[in-house]
Amino acid sequence: MPRSRRLRIVCGLIVCCFWNTASLVRGDFQDGFESSKTAWQLRHSDCQARILVHERQFQDAHSGAGCEHLEIRMGRGTYAHLSYDIPPVRVIDELKPGLWIKSNGRHLQLLVRVVLPRTIDPQSGKPLKFLIRGSRYELVGQWQRLSINRCRESMMAQIPSLRSQFGSTVDPKQAFIDMIVLNTYAGPGTTKIWTDDLRIATPIISSAQFTKQDQPDLETSNTSPILRVNKTTTTSTDPGIQLQGPLLLVEKRPFFPRIIEYNGESFQWLQKLGFNTVALKHQPTADQIVTAKRLGMWLIVPPKAPSAGHSLQTIRDRCLAFDLGNNLTQDDLPAISQTVRSIRDLESPN
Repeated sequence: MPRSRRLRIVCGLIVCCFWNTASLVRGDFQDGFESSKTAWQLRHSDCQARILVHERQFQDAHSGAGCEHLEIRMGRGTYAHLSYDIPPVRVIDELKPGLWIKSNGRHLQLLVRVVLPRTIDPQSGKPLKFLIRGSRYELVGQWQRLSINRCRESMMAQIPSLRSQFGSTVDPKQAFIDMIVLNTYAGPGTTKIWTDDLRIATPIISSAQFTKQDQPDLETSNTSPILRVNKTTTTSTDPGIQLQGPLLLVEKRPFFPRIIEYNGESFQWLQKLGFNTVALKHQPTADQIVTAKRLGMWLIVPPKAPSAGHSLQTIRDRCLAFDLGNNLTQDDLPAISQTVRSIRDLESPN
């Protein structure tokens, strides 16, 4: 399997109980920049930054065959931010985002964008976003790995300042990272940059409700396709679960699923580890439904007819999503569509 922009371990398809589509992704995220398609975008600058060259090169890479090369002309200022969108990932100290770069300038810096889904920016009306900073580039003309250690600690260090600016309601709970940022400013002139081997080490990446809205409905990778959330707001027939723009709301509050596959552990123990959603391989038992409800946890279940003893409505009371399986391709779309129709038919009283 090529290294280029792969999501390792597992990539599955799920259909949420509010009958919309979303993705569930687990494992490390890494991009080896091996394909011909460029990934970085010039997002913001205060130095009249202008890209002169932007290409994939297949020579002098840090590892493998490819790397991404840019040449950017800049005036006087302090920043010229390149951005790289990633699947949303919960902010924990173990993330350790890292990127190898080479440049003809000094002091380029790695950053990540943090989103606080429980705090609304009064100016934009959207979740509050801010940057946390990592290491700087100093080895001119040589490959150097930039990284951010202890992401959560760095995020929490900024919360007092954010509260002084936006009020005491700033809430860091369920914070996630959705973008890698590289500040390429190295002074006036033309800065040349090569990037390679982007990696985020994390036990779980969950993008079930924070998918990019401006992408096509189906995006293929080297593992399996990912169905994206539709752009329009969708409300569930269950008033407790709904989409509000890019946010998943449960009981009218933003909800960030922390998902683990079930292997016989007690729900109480999984909750103590920080998980709030359990992905089951089989239909839940009556005891599992009762326990999940008591603990305030949610379930992801296979799209099968309910077993004897409880109805579809009973399952849906604690069902966050239906798992359609792994390693699916575009050839599976007709069967997926039929499964979705079958689930809707089960819900319909007629």
